[in-house]
This record gives sequence, structure tokens and C-alpha cells, in this order.
Amino acid sequence: MVDNLETAENADALVSHLQNLLGVSRAIVTSRKQVRHDFVQAHTLRELTQEDSLFFLRKDLEQRRVEQLMHVSEEKLVAIHTVTGGAPLALKLVVAQARFLDLDVVLRRLRNAGSKLYSFIYRQSWEQLSLVAQKILIYIGRTVITTIGWEELATVGMEIAESEEQLLASIDELVAYSLLEVSLAANQVRYGTHQLTRQFVNSELPELWREQGLL
Repeated sequence: MVDNLETAENADALVSHLQNLLGVSRAIVTSRKQVRHDFVQAHTLRELTQEDSLFFLRKDLEQRRVEQLMHVSEEKLVAIHTVTGGAPLALKLVVAQARFLDLDVVLRRLRNAGSKLYSFIYRQSWEQLSLVAQKILIYIGRTVITTIGWEELATVGMEIAESEEQLLASIDELVAYSLLEVSLAANQVRYGTHQLTRQFVNSELPELWREQGLL
């Protein structure tokens, strides 16, 4: 599987090379841009339906053990679906916000955000992070295209955090806000960020700092 193909410098050439390597095998490639090759069978993923969004939200709440939202009404879940348009990442980010803020407040502010939904959510989450968590997110967002292992993260993190405990707390913080994704590869924990999170770090954060007079 090849994820985030659009981040490659020469995506078309990469896909052509991949075909030669695969032979009769098949690969799944994800991309936010259309892959134009006659040997590629494209499937466009749409936002979740309301029914699927509610299922997704309930599973996410269960996995995260968000006690304050475990018994939230279906009406509120539908409201989350409506304001996010059923985009899975947006659903996760809203749940993350609602762990620390009243859900009604979160929904009201998101409705006011209009078309700038992701920008608003990311900025709100960013402002809630500790300084160490912010620096860890900047490092990963700027330097890591796929994932990073614990050894490298710890090496860099210990230059930012005062202790391993503080570093681990910052990682937990980022995971709680759905700003850091945790996966397992070859029995090793890996850390990465969604493409939209990287976009926020590399494009919107500098803009935010300029607005604040920090740049």
C-alpha cells in the first residue's frame, strides 16, 4: 500500500515504476489528486453518510473511552455529522475537542467557522497544547512524511522536553487531540500525522504567527 501519493515529487513516474515491480500483483494507492494511468482503477471516496458517521462516532468514543460523551444523544451525534459533513478526520477532531470543552460550545463555534472548518479546529486544538507538545508537533509535521519510530522521536524529544515523562505526556496530549496518529509496523510503534495536519503546521501556523506579530 502506498499512502499520500500526492506528497511524492514525481507521483506519475512512481506509479509507473510500481507497476513494473508488482507484475501480476496489485497495490492500493491513496492520493488526494487523480492518478491518470490506464492501468489504474480509480475509486473516489466520499464523505460518510449520516448512518456511517454515527457508527464511526460511537466506535471512536468507545475506543477513546470518552466518558462524558458515551451517553450523548443521537441528536448531538447527528449535529456533529452535519457540521463536519461526514469527513472522518473532522469527526475525530470534533470528538477530541469535546473531550475538553462542552460539546454544545464546540458545535456552536464550528457552525460559525463556516467553510474554514479545519483551520478553525486546528487553531483551537493548537492553542490548547502545551509548549512541549507544540514543538513535538512542529518537528513531526515539518520533517516526517510517513512515520517516525520511538527511538528517533525520543532522541529529538529529549532536546525539547525536560524528561521522558514530559515527552510521553506530550505525545499522549497530541494523540488525545487527534493530531498524532499511532500505528504498529513490524511490532514497533510508529508515529505520524495526517496530511491536513502537516499542511496546518507548514502553511497555517506561519500565517497564524504573522497575525500575532511573531514573524
